[in-house]
Amino acid sequence: MERGLGDIGRDAPAPAPPGSEQGPIDEMNRSLEENPDPTHRYVQLATVRPDGTPACRTVVFRGFMPDAVAGLPSCALQFTTDTLSEKAAELAANSAAEACWWFPTSQEQYRVQGRLRLITDALSEEGGEEEAALAKARRVMWAKMSPRARLSWLWPAPKSERPADATAEQDEADYSPMLPPGSEPAGRYPVAEGDPDSVENTGVPLPRFALLLLVPTAVDHFQLAGFPQRRAIYTLRDAEAAPSLLGPDAWQRTRVSP
Repeated sequence: MERGLGDIGRDAPAPAPPGSEQGPIDEMNRSLEENPDPTHRYVQLATVRPDGTPACRTVVFRGFMPDAVAGLPSCALQFTTDTLSEKAAELAANSAAEACWWFPTSQEQYRVQGRLRLITDALSEEGGEEEAALAKARRVMWAKMSPRARLSWLWPAPKSERPADATAEQDEADYSPMLPPGSEPAGRYPVAEGDPDSVENTGVPLPRFALLLLVPTAVDHFQLAGFPQRRAIYTLRDAEAAPSLLGPDAWQRTRVSP
């Protein structure tokens, strides 16, 4: 029998019982474990255009920032982007953003509200503590990209007009370029977590490659499975002082009606 919208919430793991709730980052990690398919890492990310209208697109979640950086708590959500993309220009004027993340297996949704931060080649590992840490995070993320994905930062600028009569040879030249010397990681792919050699052999990221961080300040968690459906709003207690977003202590949790 074909399933429809009326089946949402059925045949899914039961939500955690009252009193066992964790912080929203812990909850998202649990959801990732319960939804292991790689396609479940696709996230809708909304930004604000210069004219005030919303802009939404699908991006790939690439893990939480593992370490706290001076002025930046651990567990910011990591994405990647092109410095020539529209979202890069949008967040330069207004860094407010919201991500919407649907996990089909466990039947739950997260809406993550926060501020975006763009980490580009303007930062150097020779700079201060914060700058050096962010520049290194960008370099390590570069090595985690697949060999094919790295080439996309050499493609024509996103949304640039293509000739209507472009030949197959022209497309091949534009979309199958060669990485310049020094940009190809010397380590293996994918990068092994905790492997110092792989971190040292990341290669130099292409200038247009940017690490995009979403630092959450509020999370709306809606669990459709079970009865009654459950919904909770998490608000960061002190965005300036929180060294980590892990655990419930950094968050004010309020249960609300679905």
